[in-house]
Amino acid sequence: MRRYLVAFCTQAEWREVTMHRLRHTYASLKLRRGGPLEVVSKKVGHSRPSFTADVYRTVYQSEHEEWAVNLSDLVRPRVVN
Repeated sequence: MRRYLVAFCTQAEWREVTMHRLRHTYASLKLRRGGPLEVVSKKVGHSRPSFTADVYRTVYQSEHEEWAVNLSDLVRPRVVN
């Protein structure tokens, strides 16, 4: 597998990517898209979902921006029609 991965990266003119990095990226992106933690944990072969959450979950900058709270939204009364 590693040989094919190296060849793929070379052909694509990417820096070399490790199998571990691909696994980490898969888990992080799957969780980001709302994949159930227990399912993702099983897919990557972990015995405990908490390990997957602690080690493999990356919080992306876009998520920080998406979930940022605007203070004016909290203090401005909502208009209900």
